[in-house]
Amino acid sequence: MIDTIKLFPTVQPSGYPDRHDLAQVRLEKQHEVNKRNEIAKQKQTELQDITFELYVKKAEQNKISLEIFKNRRLDLYV
Repeated sequence: MIDTIKLFPTVQPSGYPDRHDLAQVRLEKQHEVNKRNEIAKQKQTELQDITFELYVKKAEQNKISLEIFKNRRLDLYV
């Protein structure tokens, strides 16, 4: 390896990626991953909300159907 002389600083050639560019690319990729994870988490919570609503509606329908076929004292007297 050639040692650089202190009087002449080394200059990176233009057009080639340097460390700053690579760090920027990594940062952008990490932002994309974080964004995708956030979207997936939002969709998961929406799915859980929908399943809970369906569960509540089904439970309410079961309750109503049990009330319809429930024998009441008044029905027995009539």
